[in-house]
Amino acid sequence: MNAKLRDAARTLFPGYFAFVMATGIVAAALNGFGHAVPAKALFFIGCLGYVVLWVFSLWRAVRFPSQLWADFTSFAKGPGFFTTIAGTEVLGAVSGRLFHTTGLSLGLFCFGAALWVVLNYAFATVVIVSAEKPTADRAVNGGWLVIVVAIQSLAILAALLSDQIPLFVPAGLFMMGSVTYLMLISLIVSRLLLTKVEAADLAPPYWIMMGGAAISCLAGVELNKHSGAWGFNVNAFPVLQAFTLMFWMVATAWIPLLVILGVWRHGIKRVPLRYEPQQWSMVFPLGMYTFATHSAAVQFKLPFIEPVASTFLPIAVIAWALVFIGMVGTGIQALRSNGASVADDPGTTCAPSPVNP
Repeated sequence: MNAKLRDAARTLFPGYFAFVMATGIVAAALNGFGHAVPAKALFFIGCLGYVVLWVFSLWRAVRFPSQLWADFTSFAKGPGFFTTIAGTEVLGAVSGRLFHTTGLSLGLFCFGAALWVVLNYAFATVVIVSAEKPTADRAVNGGWLVIVVAIQSLAILAALLSDQIPLFVPAGLFMMGSVTYLMLISLIVSRLLLTKVEAADLAPPYWIMMGGAAISCLAGVELNKHSGAWGFNVNAFPVLQAFTLMFWMVATAWIPLLVILGVWRHGIKRVPLRYEPQQWSMVFPLGMYTFATHSAAVQFKLPFIEPVASTFLPIAVIAWALVFIGMVGTGIQALRSNGASVADDPGTTCAPSPVNP
């Protein structure tokens, strides 16, 4: 047992905090529709996962620093570390919404902001000065948009804490995240259009193309909602509202294509549909789109898009439940086995580790 747990820590893939992100945002969506009890249950599951993942992450950093560094300097896996930031901020935002824990939310914001400063500039430096760089068809993929999710999650929590943090901070983060999304999505679309794409390449993190736009929409909604905290006249709010709705439209437009590509990958190309940690990177966008749509409908008085959110809520909940069952089942099987593994997919940001915790 100890050897298996140690091996799980050694091979922990960086993007596993997407579980916390997905659990937290589905909880927020449930709470937004008035389902407070299941929302609180999911929140506590997310908190438990957050603690467990940090224990494994710190264990890995102390005992297996070379493996940790190899993942961090990898173009494929490095962006997965940004899920630690997004997971922290999502929990902070959901705890504030559910329990009005201003102190905890502020502490998590500060912790996530410190993580962002360190990871953002460290990773940027590493990939820029790297002596060995992958070819264009292996460099940037959908998982890189976790970087955008991390920035916008900071913007959302900072906006929720507008009585503690000047609104200039989340506004700046929102603009930074928006520009980063536009830059990265251009590179990702160029890769999809101009290089050969195999079925195995279109892993669940490509859903973050939609999730990155959805969380940008939610960040814009929160800035609009707390606009009174500026304390001075600002004439930019019509532009902010336009950009917010633009991101909602972009997120909506991605969904049919992502579904079609998923059918092509699993239905036509016969890629096995089994649990892998990357699937949390698909659940999170579904939950985020649901909550962002509901929030935009309320904030901008757009009742005709509310049915879209109502439709996606059960989809997000069912997706979360299926992936959670798969995670638990895979974990039990791994503990009972003699080291059965899940194969790495080097073409994705959040490639699964050989052994899952």
